[in-house]
Amino acid sequence: SDWQLEIKEGELSGTELTFQTVMERDGSSTTIESKATIAGETMKGQAKGTRDGQDWTREWEAEKK
Repeated sequence: SDWQLEIKEGELSGTELTFQTVMERDGSSTTIESKATIAGETMKGQAKGTRDGQDWTREWEAEKK
């Protein structure tokens, strides 16, 4: 894949993590706003962005291994 990801504006406040991910490809970029809650070994969150003029939201979950 030729996608590049850069994390910006990361902030941790208690158990809440917020950050932006910038995706660049073929000379254009998209910024994704993410917010997550950390509980033990698990992080659950939501990502929001715009693609081709359409707003979208995705739920996600990550677990420490």
